[in-house]
Amino acid sequence: MYPALFSRLPVALARIFVVLALLPGLGGIQTDSHSRPLPANPVPGLPPGWTAGEWDQVVGMVQADLSAGPARQAGTWAQKKKLVAEDAEHQVGFGYSVAVDRDTLVVGAENGRILHETYGRINCGTVYVFEKGASGWSGVHQVAKLYPTDYVSIHTFGWSVAIDGNYMVVGAPDSHKPWAGTPGAAYLFQKTAGGWEQVKKLATASPYSGTTPPRFGFTVDIDGDLIVVGAPMEDLFYDGTLHSQQGSVYVFQTSVGDWSGTEVNETAILTPADGRAGDMFGASVTVSGHNVIAGAYGHEPDPDNPAQMAYGKVYVFSHSDPWGNANDVARFTASDAADHEYFGWSVAIDGDLAVVGAPGETSEDNNGEESVYLFERPVGGWSGNYTETARLVASDDNMIHDLGVSVAVSGGVVVAGAPWWDPSGGYSKIGAAYVFTKPAGGWVDGMTESQRLLADDREAGDEFGHHVAIDGTALAVGAPWENGRFGAAYVFDSAPVSWLYVYLPLIVR
Repeated sequence: MYPALFSRLPVALARIFVVLALLPGLGGIQTDSHSRPLPANPVPGLPPGWTAGEWDQVVGMVQADLSAGPARQAGTWAQKKKLVAEDAEHQVGFGYSVAVDRDTLVVGAENGRILHETYGRINCGTVYVFEKGASGWSGVHQVAKLYPTDYVSIHTFGWSVAIDGNYMVVGAPDSHKPWAGTPGAAYLFQKTAGGWEQVKKLATASPYSGTTPPRFGFTVDIDGDLIVVGAPMEDLFYDGTLHSQQGSVYVFQTSVGDWSGTEVNETAILTPADGRAGDMFGASVTVSGHNVIAGAYGHEPDPDNPAQMAYGKVYVFSHSDPWGNANDVARFTASDAADHEYFGWSVAIDGDLAVVGAPGETSEDNNGEESVYLFERPVGGWSGNYTETARLVASDDNMIHDLGVSVAVSGGVVVAGAPWWDPSGGYSKIGAAYVFTKPAGGWVDGMTESQRLLADDREAGDEFGHHVAIDGTALAVGAPWENGRFGAAYVFDSAPVSWLYVYLPLIVR
């Protein structure tokens, strides 16, 4: 037995070496939330010492495993890099917003500075673009610093960011216009051969006429040919009455790949059928395909009842091309709704799963922890009123962590920021991010996190988790008050199970 084993050992080791050498190529074809197609043959040719049947079996198993996509869970999340701006400065809020798509990570610094030849240093806000290195996210590096062409009139550029492929949208909710006040703006950038370039400025069709700046650009999202922008403080006039800070969501649509021009107006303006003053509708927005989801964390079920303040509500809008003004087709509420829960403070969507953050619950509530709520789309699409499929909570929640201030989802993984997290239950605002992984049997109500993420160099006041983003096995967390508000962003990855362990029995067979 032993002589036979050792006689085969050189062959086995050689085959293991071949597969290890090919692992980068195999790992590089993982599916992600965008469901890009797998290549027909991830590794061309037949490795020496293998029969065609053996190699075809290995390739078939790998492809079958990869095709499972989100159902195939990755390993433990680990911090790979702390990101800071190359020109880091005090009080710029780097990490106020984050977004990640494939190999690109975007970080907003809503108080970032630009040096103007006439006016000197202008805190207009800036955005930084990073790209994954050849060695993975541990080798991530800055490739661009962005600001709008009219930056002299801009404030809080980078307050919100979103990216989809070669297009990026940046919100500047305190942007000035030629008229008085600060109605806000959003900017579209495109990645070209020469780098990232501004291609469009998005604005409302006319100056606001209310008493409150609408803060257009407070939230933004992009998916294919649709861009959505939230203006949660917009005053609306109807029925002869001013509805202060009811809020609106603006939809911009174009032919795929054709976002040319410098400034355009909206395709549609969305408002819920039961909207009221103070709703703050549009404080959170997300878009996927023909579904736009927007939160109104200030919504009250009964505005005449002082005990029902800021319960919050979330609305779904669906439309076939082209988009136009539309009423909501579905509404989300929490089954345990309570006073000042702020349900809808944050929203995210991926495929059939919608995620809603409710960070406002306090010890005065009767229903327990701060929560993240999950809603699964029915087979026939969203229609009607829904309460959650499941509610996610932190295992160590003490109701002052602000869990759900930010949420993100990709495949079977939900991440929620808790920027006020403190291990002692106090108010040090160190911050944390909680990862929830979908169990094999589906989401379970009341389930707690699979992992809690903390910064390696965490300190009081960082507010790590102020904003979170995830795409496939890349996860970004912003900490805008880190190091005295120089700010930082952290990137984590979750490596898949090693192919060596999965396929070793076949390799040495």
